[in-house]
Amino acid sequence: MRVILPIISIALLFVGCRSNESKEQQSSDYYNTLSYETRYSNIDSSYIFAKKAYSYSENYEEGRSEALNNLAYVYYQQMKYDHSIRLLRKVLKQSRNQIELLCSDVMMMKVMQRIGNGYEFFKCRNSALNRLARINESLNDLTEHQLRRVYYANTELHIVSSTY
Repeated sequence: MRVILPIISIALLFVGCRSNESKEQQSSDYYNTLSYETRYSNIDSSYIFAKKAYSYSENYEEGRSEALNNLAYVYYQQMKYDHSIRLLRKVLKQSRNQIELLCSDVMMMKVMQRIGNGYEFFKCRNSALNRLARINESLNDLTEHQLRRVYYANTELHIVSSTY
């Protein structure tokens, strides 16, 4: 009995930790969605929601990368291109999530277009096209949230490509 009780306690501790991670992921996804949905109507709210998403995503790489991409968009809209580039490079350096890397490539294309850096624009465009081709091979395995991110990035990729 003395051996079983500590084992049960440790098991309950791990179950409790897992449920907290799930709540953090849900909160991060929720605030990232709000940040995206308010980006065209209220950029200040988009910023606040992205910061909240970032704070909930300490142990959730996908949520953290999405929050950084949302913050980069806010800085892009505020014409703070250096801040935007810094955040996008952070995502490109730290993330392994191909969807968020695709979103970073596309956002970087937009920034490079604005500042007139054609070489970097096309470098990011080629990277985005390669990522999109890989992602399209496994679309059936993606969650609804991930699919929305892919469709967003694909749309933005074609819009920014057509205006360069």
